[in-house]
This record gives sequence, C-alpha cells and structure tokens, in this order.
Amino acid sequence: MRIAKDMAISIVEAYHACWSRGDVAGMMSWCTESYILYLSSGTPNGDPLTLHGKTAVSDFLTPIAAVTESSTQPYSYRFNDGVLRTQVQASVTHRASGHKLTSNYRQVLAFSGFKISSSEEFHDDAMIRAFWTMVKNSTKAMLLGIICSTVHPTILAP
Repeated sequence: MRIAKDMAISIVEAYHACWSRGDVAGMMSWCTESYILYLSSGTPNGDPLTLHGKTAVSDFLTPIAAVTESSTQPYSYRFNDGVLRTQVQASVTHRASGHKLTSNYRQVLAFSGFKISSSEEFHDDAMIRAFWTMVKNSTKAMLLGIICSTVHPTILAP
C-alpha cells in the first residue's frame, strides 16, 4: 500500500512537531524500527553521518535535544512515488550559551506503510560547523569562568 500525499505531509508535520517540543521518543514513534537518518553535516567536524535504526537515531538526537531549544517547520512539499521532498525552516538555540542558529534545509523522506523509513537532510554544512564551534568555545569560556571564580573569586572581580 502506497501512502497518499496528504497522509505523508501529516506524518512529517507531526514528526517535526515532536522535535520542536524536544520529544525525541515521540518523533521516533513516527518511524520504522529500521529508520535511516542521513545528515549532510552530522559530525563535529561537519562530515556527513548516516544512522541506522531508531535506537541509534534516538541516541544521537537525545543529547542535542537536552541542550537546545529547537523548532522545525516543514513547508513547500513535493510528493512523487511515495517520497516526500520538503524544505524545513529551523531554529536552534543552545540553552547555556544563548547562541542561535536559524536556517533552512532540504529533507527527503521515504515511507513504509504509515511510518517514515528514511530521512535525508541537506544542511548548510559551514553554518552548522560555525554554530557548534561557537557553542563549544562559549561553553569552554563559561567553564573556565566557573573554575576561576571557584578557585580564586577575585580573578573575575571588576
């Protein structure tokens, strides 16, 4: 049975609504057990990453959801032969540093029955690397400030 366009769009919108609430388990409920996630920029140095299975995807996304506030909204749908192509508007804020990334990316989703079987996400790799580098550097600076003020409180005094 091939999924209809309207149903595919509804599933993808529900999948993104879960991510926007930080609900990785809810997001995974819309996916097959053998779900495959391809990210054009998924490693710390910006290399592509492919994750196989709901557990691997959940293990990857849960720590990200724990430290960020994210919102994704798919739009501009194209559907052909059971595959949905969409643009996604994304906003990610790192809670500790306050750094914010706003971007758009392309997403291609395939379905098995009424579940997402695979998702390919094509991000602006340089923008993703720059965001996580800023977060890493800010986190190091915050940690250094905590250590310095704990060891010798006058170090950070005006």
